[in-house]
Amino acid sequence: MLYFLPENCFYHLGKGIISKAIKQAVDIAFETYDIDRVFARSFGTNIASQKVLEMKLKRFKIE
Repeated sequence: MLYFLPENCFYHLGKGIISKAIKQAVDIAFETYDIDRVFARSFGTNIASQKVLEMKLKRFKIE
């Protein structure tokens, strides 16, 4: 899973865009494909992305 919202898009930050996109992508993946896990990671310095992944993927095994 890869997502990117440029830092210069300040208007869009904090509005849940990435959270919604992750949820939709994960839901579609599990409904469409015979998979049992999702792998996702963020850049080590991107604390916001780490928090989003923890919140959205907490019901799944995160590696």
